[in-house]
Amino acid sequence: MSVINQLLTEKVRPKNLDQIILLDRIRKSVDYETLSQNFLFHSQVPGSGKTSLSKILSSDKPTLYLNVSSEGRIDVLREEITEFCSTRALNNYDSDYKVVILDEMDGGSNEFFKALRAVMEKFSDHVRFIGTCNYINKIPEPIQLDFW
Repeated sequence: MSVINQLLTEKVRPKNLDQIILLDRIRKSVDYETLSQNFLFHSQVPGSGKTSLSKILSSDKPTLYLNVSSEGRIDVLREEITEFCSTRALNNYDSDYKVVILDEMDGGSNEFFKALRAVMEKFSDHVRFIGTCNYINKIPEPIQLDFW
């Protein structure tokens, strides 16, 4: 009897930029080597590659992944995200940046977004934030402006 070790979606998920299908305008505008800005990927189409692209962009950097729909509480922001952002990586990473992936951001509360903006500004010198969402209208405009 065989045991399923991995979901099919994870097994076939693209692992690098050569494997992911992107519009040329997006591929040209994503600075994946230096990750010099924050990104917010949005599309109402499930499976369009938002999370995969986020994981690819952060693959060689110290990364914290959070699903905001299930972990978007203010205490998670204050404890996990702030702790991750405030420490420097001791590993042998070639990057000057850490990355926080906020998947399914449209599931966050107003309190979460207010606190998130302050955290993003505080750690902007060495942390990049990559967000994904299906409904961009659920993301407050000041937060949208902090992303590209």
